[in-house]
Amino acid sequence: FFFSSRRRHTRCSGVSWARRCVQETGVDTERDFATAVKWQKYGSLLSVGTHNGQIMIHDLEKMSLVNQYKSHTGRVGCMQWLDSNCFFTGSADSKISMWDLRSSQTIYQMKGHTQEVYSIDCSIDFKTFASGGNDNKITIWDIHKLDMPHTFRAHTSGVKGLAWHKEKPGILYTGGGYNDRTIKVWDILKQRQEKQIQTSSEIFGLFHSNTHKELICAHGSNSNEITIFQDYSVQKLGSLLSGHQEEIQLFCQSPDEQLILTGSKDGAIKVWDLSSKNQFQEQLLSLIHI
Repeated sequence: FFFSSRRRHTRCSGVSWARRCVQETGVDTERDFATAVKWQKYGSLLSVGTHNGQIMIHDLEKMSLVNQYKSHTGRVGCMQWLDSNCFFTGSADSKISMWDLRSSQTIYQMKGHTQEVYSIDCSIDFKTFASGGNDNKITIWDIHKLDMPHTFRAHTSGVKGLAWHKEKPGILYTGGGYNDRTIKVWDILKQRQEKQIQTSSEIFGLFHSNTHKELICAHGSNSNEITIFQDYSVQKLGSLLSGHQEEIQLFCQSPDEQLILTGSKDGAIKVWDLSSKNQFQEQLLSLIHI
């Protein structure tokens, strides 16, 4: 699930369109389906990653396929655009690939994890990006020195939550899985952990809201809720959501930071307004295998 980078409202048709993207490229939808989608920054392109490791770039304004790639040998679980041409993909094959729309193949492949790559996020200045994996590692990559990553090992479970602070350079939030359940605050410039907050359940995703000066955390099993923290102090302000019956597995934020969308194994998709801290729209759908 995802928000358009050009509009405030949700692109609810995106799920159906992603399924159509897979079908139109000739992929056997009985054996393959979309496992990651991401909007291009400030553009009309949508990147789609599949269970079998394929990557497709579609122009949603022209309704056309721009390019198709294949280098991963496992499912593509996360994607992140660096600019209007370059983007990263993380896979179950433990590799991160860097792509350029102007090239027909991967321009760089990074090996910084030993298990599935769960999450990728770029710093606000786009000079650095972080990745989290099932190997419990956080890997920091310099865009200009991709062969010299720095690794932090502090979590005791897979790292699915990653979020850079949007004002303080070098501040990174990370969230651990079921056996960890902590949020850690890192100063990457000083290469050290600054804080740790114990939570009651695994962390599926993190977003930093510069508008509201808050850290938004999506939880998995046990609580199945969205928790709001004050950003740098990481003091809990409250819980926005406790309405899902099962763990949250899909989590995204609108570009203007006013809306968040959650999807759960219970089949519910919910949209929340951060400005009012109230649910303003709820749409119940069955889970869709694209």
